[in-house]
Amino acid sequence: MEKQEIFITIFDGSGTPKEIDLNRFSKNVITFGRNTENDIILESPIVSKKHGYFLLENGICSIFDLDSTNGIYIENVRVQKAILQTGNVIKIRDFVNDDHNTVTIVFGKEGNSSKWKGIDISRRDKITVGRDKNCDIVLNNTSISKIHAQIQREGNQWVMYNHGGQNSIIADGVIVNKKQVLKDKDVIIIANAKLLFSSNGINYTIYDEGINLEVKDITKTVSSSKGKINIVNHIGLSIGSGEFVAIIGGSGAGKSSFLNCISGYSRPTTGHVELNGDDLYENYEVLKKVIGYVPQSDIVYDNLTVKQMLHYAAKLRMPDDTSKQERISKIQEVIETVELKGHESKLIKKLSGGQKKRVSIAIELLSSPKLFFLDEPSSGLDPGTEEKLMETLRKMSRMGTTIILITHNTMNIHLCDKIIFLGRGGNLCYYGEPQKAAEFFGVDNLVKVYNMTFEQPELWKMHYLDVCGQRREDTVEKSMKNMNISAKVKTEGSPVRQMGQLISRNLRLILNDKKRLLMLLLQAPLLAYLVYLVSNEEVFKQYEITKGIMFALACCAFWVGILNSIQEICKERTILKREYLSGLSLGSYIGSKLVVMGIICAVESLLLSQTFLYLVEAPDDGVFLTFRVEIFLTTYLTAMAATATGLFISALVKNPDRAMTIAPIILMPQILFSGLAFSLQGTIEKISNLVVCRWSMEGFGTTADLNDLSLKIQSTIPQVAHESEKYYEYTALHLVFSWEILICFIIVFSVASYLAIRKMKKI
Repeated sequence: MEKQEIFITIFDGSGTPKEIDLNRFSKNVITFGRNTENDIILESPIVSKKHGYFLLENGICSIFDLDSTNGIYIENVRVQKAILQTGNVIKIRDFVNDDHNTVTIVFGKEGNSSKWKGIDISRRDKITVGRDKNCDIVLNNTSISKIHAQIQREGNQWVMYNHGGQNSIIADGVIVNKKQVLKDKDVIIIANAKLLFSSNGINYTIYDEGINLEVKDITKTVSSSKGKINIVNHIGLSIGSGEFVAIIGGSGAGKSSFLNCISGYSRPTTGHVELNGDDLYENYEVLKKVIGYVPQSDIVYDNLTVKQMLHYAAKLRMPDDTSKQERISKIQEVIETVELKGHESKLIKKLSGGQKKRVSIAIELLSSPKLFFLDEPSSGLDPGTEEKLMETLRKMSRMGTTIILITHNTMNIHLCDKIIFLGRGGNLCYYGEPQKAAEFFGVDNLVKVYNMTFEQPELWKMHYLDVCGQRREDTVEKSMKNMNISAKVKTEGSPVRQMGQLISRNLRLILNDKKRLLMLLLQAPLLAYLVYLVSNEEVFKQYEITKGIMFALACCAFWVGILNSIQEICKERTILKREYLSGLSLGSYIGSKLVVMGIICAVESLLLSQTFLYLVEAPDDGVFLTFRVEIFLTTYLTAMAATATGLFISALVKNPDRAMTIAPIILMPQILFSGLAFSLQGTIEKISNLVVCRWSMEGFGTTADLNDLSLKIQSTIPQVAHESEKYYEYTALHLVFSWEILICFIIVFSVASYLAIRKMKKI
């Protein structure tokens, strides 16, 4: 059988890079160093005479250091030995002196790597990188800005400027958000491109044929009632670029946990994942631009049309400098790719399950991912629809996208290039071509394998390792723990622009859901009418009835506000997490919710307060504004404080139904500690300071001038005095103070909502 081409590209000094096929030496050990006796001669003075060697065994290439002076570095970490993966950048460098003599070696395999191109910069002062066709280095990727980076000469040095937004460029292991002075042999990562800078030229390669993924002995450990257990148990494998791979296995096999680990959703307890030789977790900020992920739950809004959903997703995910025509073209392209042409104007809730899944896939394709993960995309689909979806995914892999999915159905896995069969406890029991799986397990039907790998996962794991010759004790591991990159997810694009798009999308969702919109518009006047029914002609004249009616208005405003928002975040947690990992600003997300809810609360507060005041005989003058304006403002601030409270609860719980069961519990303190049911003294007064309706009552009571109204008993015993209460002091200062407290509630709960959703791994 013909050997797979294993080659290295050497950047030695400032000359032309040399590409060497290691198989041409026809031996397992290939030495390199400065001495002419080596198989590969490196001319740099920092290279030792006998620096190291490559070892080829069973299609695996390892590198070893022969105790050289300046060592071998992979991802800026010095190693004595390491298994090489496609895209690995190996450096021999002298950290004490300058980097001019640094030697860089890039490792690759046939079919898994693109060829290197070069640009001579010896007579240039500026190099541009971006998706614009006039750039010196053109990156045909919709997640890249027109001019994403600019490298320019400034005196005796070269400086790289980031014009593509936060966290989109890494240079020599450091995120470049503004600018960075480049050193000789710096490696620059931008999306699916890798650039190598030297003083005389820039060499670059673009991985257009999908992403090569290397899983290196990963485990995921969780706590249980039985102590700590592995739900992913020491899995190592390699997935080639453009391959279509299915993960299958029974319940408890750790399929979703494994997928989350290799996609960047959840960091494993131990081990590493590399994309084209770059550590996924340490470089996630840049690599996420080439990753697509479709969770098991659809990442769509039912009350948007297909076109509207893709329109808003494109505005959020594509760069700020993307033109309207570019967005329209990309949307049309992905619609055709997932075969949804003719369904653009349909509401998503009217689509079939398979069509909804295609919309979720289309959303991810807007970013032109080269590595695509799907968690059970065929779940709930009929066999015919599932087969059609699998054929679409296979077609996408042939177009240059590496696709990895979870499936329970073995009927269509023949469409995949390879399958990963996991046994109970996250044990890898088989990885290879689907056609050879039945022979490996000795069955005529792969359905039988589910029970076999559940009952004896360790046995099948060891059998697989024996067959493929990959015992863990034979693997060479390397440490990447000292990387200088944060794995936190950060914002992409302008937060202000994102907030505008989110506001537009939220308003569209409400307008498209006519039944909900009608309910929102009718509930406020209906509540106002109910309050009117329990009132009488003594309202705003007699203390007791006026205080009771003001309390009812406060509770109505609070109830309307909390109902608006208590399900708002938890009902879209899956979508929020995916958009967050794509660079969504959580501040923009919370801000957009507050703006849209603020508009709704304004309309509802207007209808609630003014409908009631229209039905009764109300005074004209307030404390310093008109009576109607002051009542409206107190109603509005109460509803907004309740809305912020609801958002916070919605950020804490995962289930919309569970959130609704909490709403009455939140309403009870408003009733008990507002000052109507019980007098505000001692402990009750202290607790009431934390209750929204207590301050609503102060606002309403101040405007209504409760202290100046007659008591009911005074109608029969006039000499009874009405003692003034400090809570209803009829001054502008006191009214404004109660409004300020309500505004503080809004701010505090809004910030708390932001903090609650910031830990996205818990969503």
